[in-house]
Amino acid sequence: ETVSLSFDHILTWVTFSANYIGSLQSIKSSIGLGAEDDIYLRVDELEVKNVVGTNSFSYRSTGSGWLSSDDLGRDASYKLSVNNLTLVNDSLPKFKVEENKYKNLLSDQGALFLLPQSIMEGTSLIGVTFSYVNKRTHSTITQFYSEIILPVSVWSQGKKVRYNFTIDVTTSTLINITPVTVEPWVNSGNTPPEVNIK
Repeated sequence: ETVSLSFDHILTWVTFSANYIGSLQSIKSSIGLGAEDDIYLRVDELEVKNVVGTNSFSYRSTGSGWLSSDDLGRDASYKLSVNNLTLVNDSLPKFKVEENKYKNLLSDQGALFLLPQSIMEGTSLIGVTFSYVNKRTHSTITQFYSEIILPVSVWSQGKKVRYNFTIDVTTSTLINITPVTVEPWVNSGNTPPEVNIK
């Protein structure tokens, strides 16, 4: 007799994308770069702060699942960086209404598989270090750090959650973190297999 086993993801795949608004030319002028140089904007570090990092998953004949995250401690943090290749080393696109384009920040090595949980109002945030980089020399000109609260949302088991945010280069701050995009993990390039055992 063949027994069919279905394997499903029990974590949440969390990812981030970004763009910017404002004029990089004005930034270039303010830092005194010559005509032969140009700059681009890059995210160097991204840290997810104040989220649930420990929980228990139970298997029962009546159903399996995680304990409710509402009463668990939110003291876990997860940091990604260009230096350890968990963030892509690339420039951010400028925001355009007609395109609504964002750059995916996480590399394959930086995939965040985190515990399912409810992100409640004012609890969790991201901190981002970003820099202006000389296009010709690829050297960092100056760095800034900014934080933004994550919007109320749910990290459901077996789902991929995407946050999009914008960097305002005029004020050097994070703005406009949008409502999350949630899609099945199976549509995100990683499909749980089915195994038949005889």
